Amino acid sequence: MDVGAVGSCGVARGPVSALCTFLENLMPQVEVWTTVDVDLDDFDTDDLIEELTKRGKGMEVASHTGTELVTAIYQKRRLGQDYQRELGELIYLTIGKII
Repeated sequence: MDVGAVGSCGVARGPVSALCTFLENLMPQVEVWTTVDVDLDDFDTDDLIEELTKRGKGMEVASHTGTELVTAIYQKRRLGQDYQRELGELIYLTIGKII
């Protein structure tokens, strides 16, 4: 008999899978959110960039000039498209800060 017990319910097979499903339905799940006041000035810019990159939210600033970014923002805004990424790049290029 293949019990197939492998570390977590997501990859379990056979009777173990049925037991996992049973237990998941019995056990309540709780999601907790909290709000924390943080002053970004307390963090080094390089540390912030590293953390964002780890989370897959890195700031990849292409070698655009300010004029190219403003043009891209203008075109996207005129078409009703999202231009937040270009705006973020422009802010970073202009004053060296990440929002």
